[in-house]
Amino acid sequence: MKRREHIILSGMIIGTISGCLDGYNEEPQEEDADDEGEEPQEEDVDDEGEEPQEEDVDDEGEEPQEEDVDDEGEEPQEEDVDDEDQDSSDTEGPTIHDFTLSGRTFEPGDTMEIEAEVTDDTDIERVYFRFEHEDDGGAVFDAYRDFSPPADDGTHTISYQWPEDTPGGTYEATWIFARDSIGNTKSQKDSFSIDERTIEIESETSDTEGPTIHGFTLSGRTFEPGDTMEIEAEVTDDTDIERVYFRFEHEDDGGAVFDAYRDFSPPADDGTHTISYQWPEDTPGGTYEATWIFARDSIGNTKSQKDSFSIDERTIEIESETSDTEGPTIHDFTLSERMFEPGESMEINVEVTDETDIERLYFRFEHEDGGGAVFDAYRDFSPPADDGTHTISYQWPEDTPGGTYEATWIFARDSIGNTKSQKDSFSDDERTIEIETQ
Repeated sequence: MKRREHIILSGMIIGTISGCLDGYNEEPQEEDADDEGEEPQEEDVDDEGEEPQEEDVDDEGEEPQEEDVDDEGEEPQEEDVDDEDQDSSDTEGPTIHDFTLSGRTFEPGDTMEIEAEVTDDTDIERVYFRFEHEDDGGAVFDAYRDFSPPADDGTHTISYQWPEDTPGGTYEATWIFARDSIGNTKSQKDSFSIDERTIEIESETSDTEGPTIHGFTLSGRTFEPGDTMEIEAEVTDDTDIERVYFRFEHEDDGGAVFDAYRDFSPPADDGTHTISYQWPEDTPGGTYEATWIFARDSIGNTKSQKDSFSIDERTIEIESETSDTEGPTIHDFTLSERMFEPGESMEINVEVTDETDIERLYFRFEHEDGGGAVFDAYRDFSPPADDGTHTISYQWPEDTPGGTYEATWIFARDSIGNTKSQKDSFSDDERTIEIETQ
């Protein structure tokens, strides 16, 4: 499902919340550097309705970010590393055998060191710890380290400085994982006891709850494409307000999604704040509901508040001649082969149609071993393409592990933002290939 940003910006990441705090349920975006515990920062601007764009890298479980070019199957690449010693049979993420913390009690501004003993059949690209406050909805802090070039087995240190506004209380490492350069990951929280994963922050800051949206008004209930909608939201918080966010979804499942939000830099005080959002010219007509309403403060506390408002308060109408609310249909596809070696090119010929046009075709291949590497073959069209048979050309990386791969995610998207997932339209045999390695 594609999110439509203010005017015509687009992206596929759902609900990214970044800064010194990472997006919930998403791994932070990485730069090709050896970052020690510091997440890449957004720009300090007061964006009204436009979300900061992320780098063109692919996170586990997320669709790669697109540039406005006609990419044929090539995922945006990280820096080249020396693959001579890599084991192409490695389908398991690195193992964190043990870790030690430099303390169990910290104050805001203190530096915490995590020494993690990690091994892998290939190498180690990332080691990652997420700490969450014991109060649900409280701030989330990510301490991680990226290695470029990837590191060998050993004990590696993550240095993380707790922000000055960290709320006091008990924090638990709720997400512990490591990733190798092939893309294998292994989540290992359950390998360690809760006592091993728990720390205390001693702080005078006690705010662990997101801002409250007490009420909001819309400048209208009926709009046409191109119209500007204003949302006036009454918001309060014990600390301040960094973001106010409304997501509108078409009543037809799979229809386009539109995000109206505002970021504040510096963060704003309590009060009534206005979001101005212009509906795109190609917005499909129909009923839209605000399915996600939330606010975030500068500490990182969030509060989802959709259920605080009735469906009538959250519903609008778009009057438009555009009626397409369904993603493109992939009628069939053929693969150039069923067996490949690392380095070989695979072609996917895809027969696809849509009422509007075709902006993206996408196939994700996953190794049959859970946690194994994931490879994305896709093609973006700019300008969008007409109905027909379109070819994705994808070159299997030289370090692709051998084994059986299944296309676990097959979808197409049009320029309006409608998507359709179609994996279940094809049999296991149609979706399966083999990679042979020496």
